[in-house]
Amino acid sequence: DRQTRDETLSWLKQTAASWGIPVLAATHDYDIAVQADALALLAGGRIIQFGPTMELFAAPVSPEAAALLGV
Repeated sequence: DRQTRDETLSWLKQTAASWGIPVLAATHDYDIAVQADALALLAGGRIIQFGPTMELFAAPVSPEAAALLGV
């Protein structure tokens, strides 16, 4: 549920920050993806675009990337 997801993400962010470690997450959930510092978009088992999250949303490199981002 949304509350559990939000609590888990909050804990994960705090723990990663306090330990000084990165977090790698795989998700299809838009609400989780937009919180990331960077994204790698996968299609057909290949990375089709990688970079800072807001840059990807602002300039998808292909129609396929745009569709994955929902823009």
